[in-house]
Amino acid sequence: MAVFPSIDDIANQTFYGFRYDVDTARLTVEKINDGSPVRVPDADLLREDDYKQWLFTRSTLNFDWNSNAKTRLLLEVV
Repeated sequence: MAVFPSIDDIANQTFYGFRYDVDTARLTVEKINDGSPVRVPDADLLREDDYKQWLFTRSTLNFDWNSNAKTRLLLEVV
């Protein structure tokens, strides 16, 4: 059974969710910090459109592809 953070743990934090489309090989990073509801995947019942990875943080995260080979996603924590 998955352990999810409490509301107090994630209050005033930004959600980052990573989705991967196997048909197009496209990685999408969703940033939600406007109070919108977030559907966190259930480990016992994964759906195709679920986030593959996700996190809540107070820090700002910046993403960029490696400029040489574009094979690595770089993460900068601000």
